Amino acid sequence: MSLKGFVVLVAIAIAAAVGWHWSLREEVVERVQTMPQIAAVSRAMPIAVYVNPVTNRVEVGLAVAFAADPKGLLSQLAADMGVALAAEHWAPLIESELARFARERNDVYALAIPYHVVIVDRGSRK
Repeated sequence: MSLKGFVVLVAIAIAAAVGWHWSLREEVVERVQTMPQIAAVSRAMPIAVYVNPVTNRVEVGLAVAFAADPKGLLSQLAADMGVALAAEHWAPLIESELARFARERNDVYALAIPYHVVIVDRGSRK
C-alpha cells in the first residue's frame, strides 16, 4: 500500500469515527436525562443538558430558583451549595455512565477523548 493510499484510509477512518460520534450526541443527552438521579430532580426543577461533540464537554444546567426573595443572600448561598453538591456527586456518576455508553456504542472518538461533565446553575438569579 502506498503512502497516499494509507493517508486516504486513515482520513476515511477518522471521518467515520467523527461522524458516528456526532450522530450519537442526542442519545447522550437522552442517556443523561434518563439517569435515575437526574430524572428524580428534573420533576422538581428544569434541567438542561448540552453536549459539545467536539470537546465532549457535557453541561448539565440546573435552574435553581427560590420563590421567597430570589436575590437574597441566603437564597443565593443555598442555590450555590445545591449546585456544588450536585456537581460533587453527579459529575462522576454521569462521566462513568457516558464512558459505559461510549463502549456500548463503539464510539471511538469518545473513548479517545472522554466526556467531561460540568454542573452549572442556570437559575434566574443575577
